[in-house]
Amino acid sequence: MFNFKFRLDKRRAKDKTDPKAPDLFPIKVNLHNKSTNTNRDFTIPPATANDGSYFEFDCSESDFEDAWTNKDKKDSFNQIIGETTVYGRKLELRTLLKTRHDHLTEIIGSGKYSDYKQIKEAFKNYKPKSKNWNDVKTGLKNLYEYHFEKRQSFEYAQGFIITLNNLERYTGSSPLTLKFTDITLPWCHEYEQVRKASGVSNSAVRKDLVNLRTAYNVSARDNGQLKLNTPWGKNKGGYSMPTGSAKNAKLTLEELGKLVDFKSDNWYYQNCRDFFLVSFYLRGANLTDIARLEKGQTVYTRKKTKDTSGAKINVPEFKDDLKEIIERHKGKGKYIFNIIQESDSELEKYKKIKSKTTQLRDQCPAVAKLLGINEKFTFQWARHTVAYKLATSSTVPSVALKEMFGHTSFKTTEGYIATVKDEFEKEIDQVLDIKIDKK
Repeated sequence: MFNFKFRLDKRRAKDKTDPKAPDLFPIKVNLHNKSTNTNRDFTIPPATANDGSYFEFDCSESDFEDAWTNKDKKDSFNQIIGETTVYGRKLELRTLLKTRHDHLTEIIGSGKYSDYKQIKEAFKNYKPKSKNWNDVKTGLKNLYEYHFEKRQSFEYAQGFIITLNNLERYTGSSPLTLKFTDITLPWCHEYEQVRKASGVSNSAVRKDLVNLRTAYNVSARDNGQLKLNTPWGKNKGGYSMPTGSAKNAKLTLEELGKLVDFKSDNWYYQNCRDFFLVSFYLRGANLTDIARLEKGQTVYTRKKTKDTSGAKINVPEFKDDLKEIIERHKGKGKYIFNIIQESDSELEKYKKIKSKTTQLRDQCPAVAKLLGINEKFTFQWARHTVAYKLATSSTVPSVALKEMFGHTSFKTTEGYIATVKDEFEKEIDQVLDIKIDKK
C-alpha cells in the first residue's frame, strides 16, 4: 500500500553562518500511498550520539548525491556490486539513513498502519526491537543460542560464552553489566593492552573482540546511536584487530615422506598419522568435513560455509595410500570413516568429532618426536601444507584456490594461496601426490 524514498527538500535552505559554505537542505521522507496515488513528506528525527549531541539529517546537494543517491556501485550489467566509498560526515549520513530506511521498511512491512499519520508517528517513536539492545551480555547470549540451536554450530556458539566469561573477569562484574555504548575506541585499545599484559595471546584477544564486534553490529542494525559511534573499522579510523605472528605451520617434503612411510603397532600413533594424511590427500579438509564425507560422494560443501558461500568442493580420486587408510577406519553406515554414525544427533556428532580432534591433538607431539619432525606439528598443518605445495608448484598457476578451499572471501584465501579451478584438477592431483614428488 505504501512505498517511500528519501529526498532533499530544496524549497528552503537552512540558515548558515558561513556565506561561502554550500547551502544545506533538510532530508525528508517522501511517502507514497499507492492506493490513492498521493505523496506526503515528513521529517527524519535526529540521531543522538553518546555525548548527547544531535546528528541532524541535512546536507548539501552534492553530499546527498554522494552519500545516498549514487551510493550503489554497479557493474557493466547494471547489477549492484557494492557501495561507493565516502568518508567523514557523508559516511555518517549514509550509515544513519540506512538505519532509518530499515526502520521505515519494518514499519510499512508490518501492515499495522493504514494512513500517513500513523506511519509518521510510528517512525517518530520507533524503538529497537530488543529492549536489551544495549546489554552486551544479552547480545552475546543471543548469538550463542542462535548458533547453538538454529545453526547447530556448536563450536562457534561456545566462543560467545567464552568471550562473555572473559569480559566478566576483565570487568570484575558477574553478571556482566557492560553496555554496547561503553565500547569505544579507547576501550578496545585498553582491553587489548591489559589482556596481553596478563599473558593472553594475540589470537585469544582477537577472538574476544571479534565476537564482541559481531554482537555490537547485530545490535546496531536498528540502532542509529550505535552505528553513529561504532569503534570498528581501521579504514575509517577505528579499531584494528590484533594479528598473530606468522607461524611455520607446514611440513617439508622430507617430513611428509617420513609420515607416508611410518607404520606403528601403537594404534594411537597410527591413527594420528592416518588422519593427517587423509586431510592432506583430501586437499586440506578439516576433521568435521572428513567425518561427514559419505561413500560415493564426489563433491561436498564445508559445514563452516554451508549457510554462506555454499561452495562445492571436489573430492579427488582416492589413491592407494588413502584407500588403505580408509580400510583401517571404515564406517559401517553411509559415512566413509567410523567417526560418527547416521543415527547420531547433530550434538552427538559434534561431541564425537570434538573427541576425535582432542585425540589427534594429544598424539601429534609424540609422533613428531618419534619421527624427528617439527615439534609443533599438529593435525591442522595438513591444510597449510597443501597450500604451500600448491603455491610453490610451477605446474599449478597461483590464480587462486578459493574454490578448492571453499573460502567465502579472498582475504581468507590470501592466507593460504590463490585459487585453482576445475580445469587444473589433474595438476593438483599430481602436485599433491607425495610419491611422485619424492622421486
